[in-house]
Amino acid sequence: MRSIAGAIAVFFCALLGIPLHVAWAQEPNEPPPIPSPLSLDAALQRMEERGFDLLTADAAVRSAEGDKTIASAFPNPAVSGGGGHTFHYDPNQCVSSGCSATLWEGSLSDQGLLADLVIGKRRLRAQVAEAALDAARLERKDALRTLRALVEQAWVETVVAGALVRTAEQAAQASAQTSDLVTLRWHAGDVSEADAARAETAKLELDQAVDAARQQLAQSKASLAFLLGDRSAKPVFEVDPALPACVAPPELRDATPEDLLARAAGRAAGGRRGDVVRGLAVGAEPRHAHGVGHAGAREARAGPGGLPIPPGRRIAS
Repeated sequence: MRSIAGAIAVFFCALLGIPLHVAWAQEPNEPPPIPSPLSLDAALQRMEERGFDLLTADAAVRSAEGDKTIASAFPNPAVSGGGGHTFHYDPNQCVSSGCSATLWEGSLSDQGLLADLVIGKRRLRAQVAEAALDAARLERKDALRTLRALVEQAWVETVVAGALVRTAEQAAQASAQTSDLVTLRWHAGDVSEADAARAETAKLELDQAVDAARQQLAQSKASLAFLLGDRSAKPVFEVDPALPACVAPPELRDATPEDLLARAAGRAAGGRRGDVVRGLAVGAEPRHAHGVGHAGAREARAGPGGLPIPPGRRIAS
């Protein structure tokens, strides 16, 4: 139906001599496949190039840039003219001289440019567009920061899921070998049928654990592929099994336990937690002092011979 309507439109345009550029709808180009094995740096780079949320943020930034250009532009002057002729009008019958059957008219307008410059309307429009552009750029930065964290988390989860699959497969392989040996011993009469059944049950349980680990790995890969902008239903790629090395912050690389306690005490002092400050400063001393206080209270309530005095009673002098 679409091709028939397009052919009819082309025929009428050709008949009327109207130039026409025909552009048929095309399917979007498929993105390149995800590299395998996928490292963390490659995942972050692909996210910045193909991430859906980031592409949306880029489109918003470009739209804001266009709005700023439109708001900052000066309107073009408008020039118009026209003419006409009245065939049933006789200029000789006009009361005054200078009448004509041919009419000419023209106009020139600044499209409100002078008024905008006087009252500052264009300047305010440009400032609003500039603020909208800054907001769009900040939203893109926020989207990039959020997506980086999500990609890093999904990549680590995929690496861990792959390690769990390998561990489960090794355990299942060892259990299968054990089950085969127990079965041979059962046929030889060394063990009972119950032992062989238990070994077979353990093997089947580990096989089920392997299936569950593979399902978790597939889900992690699908989540990571979606963040990377992959459109395929079943992405096929592997991740680099090596996790990045843990790097301590510069202020904590050479810190000692005493430095960490002092830092925590400083933060507690800033939050007005005097009890925490005293506890960090003297270690277990607050608990010891607390115990001594209770012991002193018990001694103060003890009467002659160490007998306790009920609350509210006094010792007779």
